[in-house]
Amino acid sequence: SVDLCSPFRPQSAKSLLHHVAESAASDIDRDVYGVGTSLQQFEKQIANTLGKEQAVFMVSGVMSQLIALKIHSLSSAGEDKTSFLCHSTSHLLVYEQDSYKHLLNMMAVTVGEKHRALTIEDFIALPSEAVAKAHTIILELPQRENGGLVPSWKDVVAISEFAKQRGIKLHMDGARLWECQPFYSRDYSAICAVFDSVYVSFYKGIGAMSGAMLAADADFITSSKVWQRRFGGNLYTVLPVTAHAQDCFNARIHTFRERYEKLREVVAALTEWSEAQQDTLGYRPLTFNPPVPQCCMVHVHVKGASDVILAASKVVAQRRDILVLNRLRPLLGLAADCSGLEWNMGTENMSIPSSAFVEGWKALFAVIEEAK
Repeated sequence: SVDLCSPFRPQSAKSLLHHVAESAASDIDRDVYGVGTSLQQFEKQIANTLGKEQAVFMVSGVMSQLIALKIHSLSSAGEDKTSFLCHSTSHLLVYEQDSYKHLLNMMAVTVGEKHRALTIEDFIALPSEAVAKAHTIILELPQRENGGLVPSWKDVVAISEFAKQRGIKLHMDGARLWECQPFYSRDYSAICAVFDSVYVSFYKGIGAMSGAMLAADADFITSSKVWQRRFGGNLYTVLPVTAHAQDCFNARIHTFRERYEKLREVVAALTEWSEAQQDTLGYRPLTFNPPVPQCCMVHVHVKGASDVILAASKVVAQRRDILVLNRLRPLLGLAADCSGLEWNMGTENMSIPSSAFVEGWKALFAVIEEAK
């Protein structure tokens, strides 16, 4: 069978645990409350990759970023600095049940426009009182809810300078940092150098079962370990999660350039096919946001109702043994007659010829047209 939509090979829970045991180094040790040779080696590896003094493993990205906000707020001069600046699609605003408000007693001030990447002009346009009360800027690279859009490097540097001149800390939500590095064509350390703190994830583009890291200078990480304990995130042991995260990181960290280029190639092929259907079908089956991917993910606007599209995908899987998609999700800017697909290019589907993606989508819309 051909699976066009899965970035990594699906595994059963038993198979996953067996893989972790088999791939673990023979001399791996179990950490206890965050202390262990293997864990510290992994943390040092990530700190070096990101060009930061130290890093600490975290059980979740949510906790990582709340801790970063807390530490940056404490380091800011003045009790009136009670807010942070971020894009309106920030994970903290969309998926975390207002945790920053209920746990940290902070306010979020949104910057920029919902459907595009942030620019330095967005920050310059902010009211002076909003800037004066901010202790942190959170910059998400890339912006997931915008299909993986990233600010230009010029804007990133300018935003960093804007923050520095005003005594504001700059934190990176780097949940998908690995995926957008090819767009910037800079080392991870060069990208992270303009940020005071960086959070990265291991289960998105890396494909591990879970886990995150928070990286910054030594004093910040020392404080973060205290807050990790206060937040209940200092577990008795984080094995086997860390073992799997390190194994996946080592296996996949050098694949993102190829995955990025393959996604751009496939999107170009599908765009050409979709535009050609305007004359025969009277509509374009697929459009992409952004039209040219800026990282290893893109949002696909699929013409049709979600139940119709999912049913057609099942038919194609039965007839042709091709899995075109397995789920849909709401997307920003989605037209009423379209359904949304968040599509990631991983180490598994990047090996499939571009022509196979076109054939799969062609077959899916053929089934939809048959049913009309």
